[in-house]
Amino acid sequence: MWFHRLGGQLLPYLASGKAVRRWVNTDAELLSHFSKTFFANRSVSFTEEMEFKNADSVETIPIFRLLNSTGCLLNRRHTAGIDGQLAVRMLKNMIFTQVIDDILYNAQRQGRISFYMTNLGEEACALGSAAALKDDDLIFAQYRELGPLLWRGYPLQSLVDQCVGNEDDTGLGRQMPVHYGSKEKNYVTISSTLATQMPQAVGSAYISKMNKEDRVALCYFGDGASSEGDCHAAFNFASTLRCPVIFFCRNNAYAISTSVSEQYGGDGVAGRGPAYGLATIRVDGNDILAVYSCVEHARKLALQGQPCLIEAMTYRIGHHSTSDDSTAYRLPKEVAFWSQLNSPLSRLRSFLLKEKLFTLEEESKLEQDYRKDVISALTIAEKKKKPPIDSMFTHVYDVLTPRLEKQKSELLADCSKMSITSYPNESFSFPCLRIHCTPTLPEELTNSDKYKEIGDDAEWVLSTCKPGYGVQQLRDGRFDTYWQSDGSQPHTINIFFTRKTKVSHVCIFTDVKTDESYTPNRISIRRGTSLCDLSQVCLVEIRQPNGWAMIPLQCPSTHGVVRAFVIQIAIVQNHQNGRDSHVRQVRIFGPKGKSWNKVNGVQL
Repeated sequence: MWFHRLGGQLLPYLASGKAVRRWVNTDAELLSHFSKTFFANRSVSFTEEMEFKNADSVETIPIFRLLNSTGCLLNRRHTAGIDGQLAVRMLKNMIFTQVIDDILYNAQRQGRISFYMTNLGEEACALGSAAALKDDDLIFAQYRELGPLLWRGYPLQSLVDQCVGNEDDTGLGRQMPVHYGSKEKNYVTISSTLATQMPQAVGSAYISKMNKEDRVALCYFGDGASSEGDCHAAFNFASTLRCPVIFFCRNNAYAISTSVSEQYGGDGVAGRGPAYGLATIRVDGNDILAVYSCVEHARKLALQGQPCLIEAMTYRIGHHSTSDDSTAYRLPKEVAFWSQLNSPLSRLRSFLLKEKLFTLEEESKLEQDYRKDVISALTIAEKKKKPPIDSMFTHVYDVLTPRLEKQKSELLADCSKMSITSYPNESFSFPCLRIHCTPTLPEELTNSDKYKEIGDDAEWVLSTCKPGYGVQQLRDGRFDTYWQSDGSQPHTINIFFTRKTKVSHVCIFTDVKTDESYTPNRISIRRGTSLCDLSQVCLVEIRQPNGWAMIPLQCPSTHGVVRAFVIQIAIVQNHQNGRDSHVRQVRIFGPKGKSWNKVNGVQL
């Protein structure tokens, strides 16, 4: 097909010269065609001047603000939804965030948690935006969004449990600290990988649109994430599908050590918004009132089918993480400029002081109370056990595959063989035997042809004892005497045999009514050839420790009878977290018949 221009008409011909179609080609119609087909009905024009558009030829998007750096309110027109009570609550949560950051950052430096990332300097971004949302709105966070969790009432203890990685961590100890998540608070669990949350937020927003829900998704991301491909894909999908999503960029000047000048050459992150068809605004991210107003309005637009992009200009005062030393790539005076003159907390504080809505005395009292709360939560979190070893196989498949079942069995067997000194098995919530006490030992042990008491064949050594409260009292058959430890936990009873001996049961008599907090309620039974190679046989929780607790022993790897030169009874925990322990009696049983000495494979 070839085209021939004739009198303003465009005539297509076949090679034979026969006309097959004819239409009028006026500039207006062509521009209309361009507008509808390519530019979503936006106005477009022709020009005879060849001009390349670049960053310098396009006006920079201005930075919206309501509070200046000294806390003076510049315009009350956009603060209708912010009353004094709301502003004070914002400030309290900013103070709370800083206290949590300070304590957990230092806890990492002390080796008490493995990793941490602070929110210092960016509190207004997270809290101002969270305050403008509804509780049903979904939050897709990156990793400096502690504020929205606090705003929605997430328990402090749960937050610290996640950072410690104990058995109450909602992530089951599988994630790094600060990777929070809460289904109840509509806070999607954080992922380490940059920008993966962005297309996910668009997808969830699209579902809300299909279901005609009064719900938006707010997606936080940083300037570093804006350089990822997922960011651009998310922008494009949100625009074309008209999803109720708000993209909130915390532009804090650095992606770890990479400054924004090395990341983009145009009008920041906001400059991309109009090109993708996103309603876009740039806001002073250290002005919490301006952030609130922007997100409040963006939510209305998003529900009308207009996805939004907010670029919040802020600054990361702290290091990127506890693994970073920012002095290697930025000067102290740069940090001081933002921390001393442009802190979001000091700006809001100044505003509230001017409005007589808050006092410095209140702030001091709040900070003291918050510090006590966080330190208490950390202390409690550290005392909790780690997640059960076998839990790493849960929440992957509904039913474990045979391969995973095998791996699980092998892992538990290997853990039981590891030296206690190199692998602290007692720190983990191993599958725990729960034993109920009985007033007397069962007949099957004391009067049967199957078992015999073998404690007299061994030498007994205690970790510590008070004078007159030692092995003799532990083995005298009386319940009015007892062994009492004298030192720090774990308290141990070490039973040494001269040959490798079969051990079937360990029986312990306790009296919680008399001994109270001295009474053991969690015990680890270990076996080995010496004290240097002990491995855990079982972890036992004694329910209502008042009487005989009969603990059957089974080899974790072979599931047969335990054979050992050494049996150790380690008291891991006392009733009501008592310090020293009282044990009234201990009996140890083995099967009747010949015992085995594995040295040279000779049966004795």
